[in-house]
Amino acid sequence: RILDDNDRLFMDIIKRSSSKINDLINDVLKGQKENEMPIEKHSIHQLLDEVIEMTKDKITIKNIVISKHYAPRDFKIKIDKPKIKIALTNIVINAIDAIGSENGELKFGTKLIRGRHALSIQDNGSGITKENLPFIFNPYFTNKAGGVGVGLAVTKDILLSNQISVK
Repeated sequence: RILDDNDRLFMDIIKRSSSKINDLINDVLKGQKENEMPIEKHSIHQLLDEVIEMTKDKITIKNIVISKHYAPRDFKIKIDKPKIKIALTNIVINAIDAIGSENGELKFGTKLIRGRHALSIQDNGSGITKENLPFIFNPYFTNKAGGVGVGLAVTKDILLSNQISVK
């Protein structure tokens, strides 16, 4: 069978996604071997841009519009970058999954609030019901068909282990 343009597009996405997954796994394994949080500080704006790039294929497939509302001055904080990248990527993927097929939008923001750095990721997806909100970080809680319910639990653990509060 000869591949058409649509098949080639999806094959390219699969190749890029496989490479990204491999890089993430290698970063996590490398971090576990070193078993300590890196002492260098990382740019939050750059980290968000890397997460957007990693999820670009899913964003493109759903025709989601990205808007960035970054603070005028970037800030750098001490973090375990590979793990934080996994946590933020998981949040973005959950947001993408919640967005319908039309007029999807993802907003990324950073700002300084009372001397503390804040990062926000917002979507215009279906949202979480008030009844389910208290449970979203619990292990094995999910509303996704075929979901396992560990993504947000792991995400919260990663963020808290890096002294990042979750709201």
